[in-house]
Amino acid sequence: AEEATPALIKALEGEDHHVRVSVAIALARIRPGSAQDIPALLQDLKAPDARRREEAAMALGAMKPGPSQAISPLIAALGDDAWYVRTAAAWALGNMGLEARPAIGALVRTLSDADPHVRASAATALGGLQSKAREALPRLVKNLKDGDWHVRLRTLWSLYMIAPDSKETMSAFVDALGDADGEVRANGALG
Repeated sequence: AEEATPALIKALEGEDHHVRVSVAIALARIRPGSAQDIPALLQDLKAPDARRREEAAMALGAMKPGPSQAISPLIAALGDDAWYVRTAAAWALGNMGLEARPAIGALVRTLSDADPHVRASAATALGGLQSKAREALPRLVKNLKDGDWHVRLRTLWSLYMIAPDSKETMSAFVDALGDADGEVRANGALG
């Protein structure tokens, strides 16, 4: 895979946004935690082009282990003007696992974002932090009333990951059985 690196780096300069996102993630996987990539990606989080910011967040989130110096810039990216950058930043923080504990408060605030993609991504990120994100339970419970079924579904998963035996989680799964969306109801039955 390392031999593909030069071609992948060249592909980052292409016009197709979807290819660039995939390439950025592939590079992060080929060269896990590569210190040489981090400064450029952190700089790209501030680029004028929103798609470039999104790509940087995705690549940082794909790195294993996640670079701890990316946590504060990714928290800042949760306030980006572009919903897809905010979504990517939340995903990246969630993908960093317990390293992203400093982001819990910002992710909880992001559960109120105007965009459902961002809310769903923030809920998923909090679920990835498991019991460390217990402070998110009250806000997650509120998100079970969200108008978007995907937000409700990701919220159920997060509640289960954070506090599977809590009263709030048990109640949420029972309530989900009456949800308007079949997939949410099905997941409520699994709780």
